[in-house]
Amino acid sequence: MNEANPLLVSLSPLALLATKLFLSLCLFSFLFTPFIKIQSRIWRFTLVMVNVLYSLTLLLHVYWLVILVTMSS
Repeated sequence: MNEANPLLVSLSPLALLATKLFLSLCLFSFLFTPFIKIQSRIWRFTLVMVNVLYSLTLLLHVYWLVILVTMSS
């Protein structure tokens, strides 16, 4: 099985997961940084929902990797 994304094809699965986790944490940190004062509840809710969706995607990729590793063993 090959990576279809040409930007990510050169990275290992562990590096991909670490990158996705890092990006998810960066997105989540926007809610608490003093540089970005988000007063609107709509924007705060939107950021939380985007973070939840991104984190669920990360968990889905972890699940697929676990299945792939256990099937190839």
